[in-house]
Amino acid sequence: MQQFNNDTKSLFSYSFHILLVLRLDYKFDGKHIEWQYLEVVRKAIAAGFFANACRLEPYSYNGMYKTVRTSQEVYVHPSSVLFRVNPKWVIYNSLVSTDRQYMRNVISIDPSWLREAAPHFYQHQQPNPIAH
Repeated sequence: MQQFNNDTKSLFSYSFHILLVLRLDYKFDGKHIEWQYLEVVRKAIAAGFFANACRLEPYSYNGMYKTVRTSQEVYVHPSSVLFRVNPKWVIYNSLVSTDRQYMRNVISIDPSWLREAAPHFYQHQQPNPIAH
């Protein structure tokens, strides 16, 4: 629990630093930050990590995703806030191998952002076509 608290404080501090550096508008009520430009930040992350996009497998009972690039089976890491949330599309930063391949540093995305950010990459992708 202590590690979770430390990680949360670190993430909060880092997020707040981003807000200040980028001079983004925000509202803070003492507990929650409301980013006015959250979607812009998520789109920027998707543009930078477009090759790490994954789609939730239809009818997946266990939260299995497949990477768009290689159709590799991956799962959201249990320490993630998105664990068991199962958004349809995600971008990850890194994979951790245990008994499964787990995605770390995961955000949900809109799949249309992928074609917008990297049309050269997604133009001919066949394994997991980009569709809602």
